Amino acid sequence: MNPARALAVAGRIVRQFVRDKRACALVLVAPLLIMSLFWVLLDTSNKVPRIALQARGLAALFIGELEDRLMEPPEDEDDELEVVAIPDDMSADDAIRQGLADAVLVFPPDFVEQRAVGKRSKLALHVEGADPMRAASVLSRLRKAVPDSVGDLPRLLPVDCPDHCADAIPEAPPEIDQVKLYGSEIDDTMDYFIPVLPPFFAFFFVFVLSGMTFLRERIGGTAERLLASPLTRSELVAGYVLGFLPAAFVQATVVILFARYALGGPWGGAAAVIAVFLLALVAECLGVFVSAFARSEFQVMQFIPIIVLPQILLSGMIWPIADFPRWLAVIARCLPVTYAVDAIRDSAIRQLGFEAVWPSMAALVGFFLAGLVLASSTVRKS
Repeated sequence: MNPARALAVAGRIVRQFVRDKRACALVLVAPLLIMSLFWVLLDTSNKVPRIALQARGLAALFIGELEDRLMEPPEDEDDELEVVAIPDDMSADDAIRQGLADAVLVFPPDFVEQRAVGKRSKLALHVEGADPMRAASVLSRLRKAVPDSVGDLPRLLPVDCPDHCADAIPEAPPEIDQVKLYGSEIDDTMDYFIPVLPPFFAFFFVFVLSGMTFLRERIGGTAERLLASPLTRSELVAGYVLGFLPAAFVQATVVILFARYALGGPWGGAAAVIAVFLLALVAECLGVFVSAFARSEFQVMQFIPIIVLPQILLSGMIWPIADFPRWLAVIARCLPVTYAVDAIRDSAIRQLGFEAVWPSMAALVGFFLAGLVLASSTVRKS
């Protein structure tokens, strides 16, 4: 082997790489961007849950003292709780639905009486329930904090109780039962993630397929020859999008049926199918759009870390958008996959009707129309 010739080939590759600004950005900028997103999101995943306490009767006398005890710093930071106040006339489910608290711990009216005679009272922990991991975290923290906090409260005893009779009454810690606002049929974590897998895979593969296919049309000169006819740029892009529709529809149907029957995820009905299909249309337009900035199929793949990966991290698929910093939540609401995830979780997990998911559907239609305009504007660069 001649080392000089091998070095010459290596030098040629290095020069090509240096001239390729997209490749340089992929190597230098994209990892920093993705690592920064992971750093922010992993930091927000430890958000302290907000707990509200609600009681009626004599138990309401001890709410203030119990709140103070729960607010005391625990030995382990992972067990920290934030106690918030909700209006007295508001139900626990309404407080969770309006985002005032992550969970509401409701004391029974006879809590004090049961404690006075040593009975084990039952507390109801109302949670949103659509995210089983978050609900389990809140329940675990309360099971550690509540028994100690309740045990330190004063006890009301009958007036005819003789001296030191309290020592003979057993101190039974309360039992906490979880009450879900949504997702009563969600048994494990996979039921939370399976419904949102179809929109992601539909978006990813349709984006790559449409980008590469339209790039071949540009490189081969087919797009230019078509534009030499009376066909307008918007008509050309619309025609390609319509041409991709059968493949997008088949893929959306296959991944949804596989998630439903093979993986056993919750079924979102027609709303889930429509959301995935609209997201596939958005992915087609984005693929046509980015093909204008690529000169090879490899360069189309270079857009995946910039366009596809942030959609996974910021769409709410893994981490709830409500836990994001405000600036990051604004970015998340500018991504199409976010609205597909919202629509599918509302229909499949929360079992809400179409009147609850139509805003997400309308947003996806808006993304599709905007993508159609963007894709049409790049055809002139071919």
